[in-house]
Amino acid sequence: MFITAVVGSAVYGDEVGAFRCDTNQPGCQNVCYNRFSPISHMRFWAFQMMFVCLPSLAFMTFAQFEIAKIELVKKERADEEKKTRAADYFSSAQYKAYQTRISSKEKKLGMDKMKQKLTITSNSDVVEVKWTPRIRTVYIIHLLFKLFLEIVFLYFSYVLQQQQSKKVGLAAMWVPEKYECTHGETELNSACSQNPLIPCWVSRPWEKTIFMLYMTTVTCFSILICVLEFIYVLTRTTKKSVGRRAERNLSKKNMIRPTRGSVDTSMMDTESQMSQPLVNGTKPTAPADE
Repeated sequence: MFITAVVGSAVYGDEVGAFRCDTNQPGCQNVCYNRFSPISHMRFWAFQMMFVCLPSLAFMTFAQFEIAKIELVKKERADEEKKTRAADYFSSAQYKAYQTRISSKEKKLGMDKMKQKLTITSNSDVVEVKWTPRIRTVYIIHLLFKLFLEIVFLYFSYVLQQQQSKKVGLAAMWVPEKYECTHGETELNSACSQNPLIPCWVSRPWEKTIFMLYMTTVTCFSILICVLEFIYVLTRTTKKSVGRRAERNLSKKNMIRPTRGSVDTSMMDTESQMSQPLVNGTKPTAPADE
């Protein structure tokens, strides 16, 4: 943003005044410039930065709002536990209704699955980060919106440059030295109606080309970061979900195994008693059913 404001304004600051067309027709140069540049690059990049930052601002606002609600629920439970109650209060219907209500709030906010981690900020401050399923879902949605906006503005930038260079592909990103205005040929009652083709000259084409390539590279890099971050979060979430499901299945199997083992052990004890040799002329008998 700093580079765009400082360098970009110096490169594109005199774009209108330095744009010259070989014509003396009143108003022809203005309509040719409007055809050459439908929107100023500085305003276009300002819109791009504003819209691309909106998903991140929305996510941070939502996360702060969720954390504030979690703190309120914690405070409510702590205040309730500090109150002095009668011995029969904890078995009353009022206490059960309170537990149901507070548990519903905690479950809705995802406090039962909330994770807290300590992280160090850029100012060397240690802060606690809360991560709930709702915050994680909104974070993934915010990444998708940010990726969508980055791709949309990259396409619009390509269309804007194609309007100037009249080329396709990567060659469209090069700002031409000469622009051929065909406004008088394509429009009725045009200010350039006397000449269907008017040559116009662009100021600082090489500087603008370098800055345009820089902005395009930054946008592509931002798109790559969004894609990698989305894949990382989605893969990590899926891996943990599969791991938790496997742990639940394993715990269920462990709960079933002791019952089967006890039956098998009793049967083995019975068989071992029946297979013992005769002692004092008597044969061991199977244990009687109780």
